[in-house]
Amino acid sequence: IMRKKVREIVPPDQAASAVKFVEKMFREGSGYIEGTSLTKAGRHVPVEIWVRRIDYLGQPALLFQVSDISLRRELEQKLLQSQKMEAVGRLVGGVAHDFNNLLTVIIGNTQFGLLDAPASSPLRNDLRKIEEAAMQARDLVSQLLTFSRNQIMEPKQLCLNQIVSNHINMLRRIIGEQIRIETRLDSKLWPIRGDPAQLQQLLMNLSVNAKDAMPEGGKLTIRTRNYMTDERLSLDELQLRHQAEPHNPVRFVELVVQDTGMGIEKASLSRLFDPFFTTKDVGKGTGLGLAVVYGIVNQHGGFIKVDSEVGKGTCFKIYFPTVGEGELSEKVTEIDEPVPRGNETILVVEDDRTVLNVARRILTNLGYRVFTASDGEQALKILQEKQDEVEALVLDVVMPGWSGPKTYQQMTQIRPDLAVIFVTGYDVKAEMEHLDIEENPKTALLQKPYTQESLAKKVRAVLDAP
Repeated sequence: IMRKKVREIVPPDQAASAVKFVEKMFREGSGYIEGTSLTKAGRHVPVEIWVRRIDYLGQPALLFQVSDISLRRELEQKLLQSQKMEAVGRLVGGVAHDFNNLLTVIIGNTQFGLLDAPASSPLRNDLRKIEEAAMQARDLVSQLLTFSRNQIMEPKQLCLNQIVSNHINMLRRIIGEQIRIETRLDSKLWPIRGDPAQLQQLLMNLSVNAKDAMPEGGKLTIRTRNYMTDERLSLDELQLRHQAEPHNPVRFVELVVQDTGMGIEKASLSRLFDPFFTTKDVGKGTGLGLAVVYGIVNQHGGFIKVDSEVGKGTCFKIYFPTVGEGELSEKVTEIDEPVPRGNETILVVEDDRTVLNVARRILTNLGYRVFTASDGEQALKILQEKQDEVEALVLDVVMPGWSGPKTYQQMTQIRPDLAVIFVTGYDVKAEMEHLDIEENPKTALLQKPYTQESLAKKVRAVLDAP
C-alpha cells in the first residue's frame, strides 16, 4: 500500500473518519483502532491497526501494523451466540420444573377419569381432548428442554448409520416423491454414544427443514464419515465448544444433511438456532425445529456448522465425538411392552402434594402397596419403621431441604439394595453424576410429566433388576 492515499485502502463510507484518525496519530504519536480494510479484490475485511509515528527520510511518517481479525470476530460472535443460548436454556430449565409438575397432575387425573368413565359416557371424548392437549404441551416442553440441554437422555453406544438406515423409509414418506433422498454412509463408521430417540428427532427435524426449503422438489443428501479434527477444523473452534484440549486431536463422526433448496440469507444465519425464530410464513412453522437440533447436538457433546447460499441450498454438518475403537454393527431396537403390574411395597417421596397423589393413585391402581412422604427426612423415618417392607423408592430429585440424591444416600445406608426411580422435570446431571445411575440396574431416571404406562414400566424394571 506504499504511496497510496488513505481513501484508497478503506471503504468509501469510512474515508472521512480514517483521514481524521491519521491526522490524530500525527499529533499524538501512536494509537490503536479496529475498522474495515479493502483487499485487492475489493472485499471488506475486519482489521486491527496499531499506529506509531516515525521519522522516514527526515520526514514525519506513520508506521501501520494491520492484522486481519476475521477469525477472531467469527469466534467472538460464536461465543456470544453460545452465551445467549445458555441464558435461554437456564430460563427454560427453571420454568420446566414447575410446568412439568402441573402437566403430571393434568395427565394423571385425565387418565384416571378415562379409567372410571363408562364406555358410553360423552365425557370420554372431552377427557381425550384434554389428554391430547396435555401431551402436546408435554412435547413442547420436551423440545424446549432438548434445546436447553436439560432433556433427560438415555444414551447407548451405537452406530449412526443404523439411525439413518432404520428411519430412511419414514423420511421418504414424510418428504414426499418430489424430493429425492440420497444416502452415502461410511461402512466403517466409528461408534458414538447417543440417545437413539433424540438422534432420530434430529434427523427428522433437519429433513423436514430441507423439505420446506424445496417446495418445487430437489435432492436431500445424507452422508456420514469418520473425521479427525486436524483435517480442516481449527482447534480454536473446538475449544470454544469445550470439545477438546488444544494438544489433543479428537475423533468425530460427521453427519451431513444437505439440500438443494432456497438457501438462507446471511442475515438470518446468526439467529437460525434461536427458539421460535423462523423464516417460514406465519402459521407454517413453530421456530423450534432447528433449536431442538442445536440442543440435541450440544447435549451429545458435539457441534454443528451451517453453510448456505441463497438459490443453491443449505448444508448442515454435525460432529459427534466417538467412543471405543472400530466400527459398530449393533442395531438399535425398541421393544413394545405391555403395562406391567405388581404387588410390592413402594415409597413415593414428592414435595408437590398433587403430584404425590397422582403417583400414589397410579401405583395403587397397578396393585402396589404405597407409602408416601413429602420430604426426605419424613421418608427416612418411614423407611426406618418399614425397612423390611419397602422394596423401591419413587423419589423426586428437586425438593426443599434434602434433595433426592441426598435422601437416597441416607436411605441406602439402611437398605443398600433399595431400588429407586429418580423423577425430575429436567436434566440434573450435576446432582446425579456421583450416583452412577447408568451402572446400577436398580436405579433409573423418569422424566416428568409421566403417564401411568411410563411410571409402571420404570418401577417394574428396577424391581426386576438383579
